[in-house]
Amino acid sequence: MGRPRKPTRLLELEGSFQTHPERRRARAMEPKVIGDLGAPPACLDEEEKAFWWELSATFPDGLAGKSDRFAFEDLVVLAVKARRGTALLSERRLLAVYLSKFGLTPADRNKVSISHVETDPLGEFLERRKM
Repeated sequence: MGRPRKPTRLLELEGSFQTHPERRRARAMEPKVIGDLGAPPACLDEEEKAFWWELSATFPDGLAGKSDRFAFEDLVVLAVKARRGTALLSERRLLAVYLSKFGLTPADRNKVSISHVETDPLGEFLERRKM
């Protein structure tokens, strides 16, 4: 298994793109975080919805967006099961993986890189009109 890819933001801070400009070109098409997580899905129960809001409020801007909703929903469901004491060992292991991926453990927090959040004014306007 190879070494994990270094986050783009970290390469920028280290000045790697001045030394190796081809690295920036290779990452030019990386997806950007669009929007925020939004409201919890209707399929969650009240305790899970409350935890959704609690946990999402701790995230810095740009950490998770619309495209992360499904993974975040799994994280919320597993975390609530763990809080209730009903999570199986395999579910607790999966919870640890999700916590790690979202940078929510002390060891993984420094591995998360947040790029500049690009806003889509038209998309935001249309989202507000739906409500």
